[in-house]
Amino acid sequence: MVAQGTVVTLALTGSSFVYTIADPGKPPNVTNGTWTSSRDTMALKPNGVTWSWQFDMTQSGNSLTLNGASVEFDFAANGVFEQAKLSMALVRQ
Repeated sequence: MVAQGTVVTLALTGSSFVYTIADPGKPPNVTNGTWTSSRDTMALKPNGVTWSWQFDMTQSGNSLTLNGASVEFDFAANGVFEQAKLSMALVRQ
């Protein structure tokens, strides 16, 4: 879920990534790390952790779809994180 007005970007360069969530009126939440991929999977490993987000991946032209990474998300904005799945549909800019 992305709040109205929120901008989410994933920049991939070489073997590094920058994942940014910018909510209106708040400082951006920026995650840096490394990425790897195979034919149909992509892993994003944030710096300083031992785990990675594992996605099923499909690419067509300038579109990249990442599905099903296990994450935690604060759905109620109350500081309590719950299990969730992260999926992204991205377009090359």
